Amino acid sequence: MADIKVPFTTKQGKQVLIVFDDMGERVAIYAKVNGSDQQVGTFEFDHSPEGDGLLMTLADINPDYKRQGVGQKVLEEVTRQTGQEIWARDFDGIKRDDGSHLTGDAPPFVQAMKEKGLILKSAADYPDPPHDDYDR
Repeated sequence: MADIKVPFTTKQGKQVLIVFDDMGERVAIYAKVNGSDQQVGTFEFDHSPEGDGLLMTLADINPDYKRQGVGQKVLEEVTRQTGQEIWARDFDGIKRDDGSHLTGDAPPFVQAMKEKGLILKSAADYPDPPHDDYDR
């Protein structure tokens, strides 16, 4: 199966290309910067051991592309492409080895996406949360 590429126009009219790996675990966001294609964002997800959900473990977007609808589009497409729900850990200050702890702009982004129903309300809403010691 090939990677899936989705063009997207940001709220400021910038063109980006969102590239999903064929498993829905990694997403790269590209844009033309100074005339060349540059990666401006990355999202990563882990499948639960039971295969019934995706845990967001990385959400990183270049500051010039934040609050432009790119992250929301990524979550919408991951859900559509995989048919699985996305969940994220609550902001609890605990640093986890799997990268699923929230830092920087992640807490308000996750909260906004929870309010839109793109991320489960909390880890408690996840039917059987993966364990922190789960091996990738």
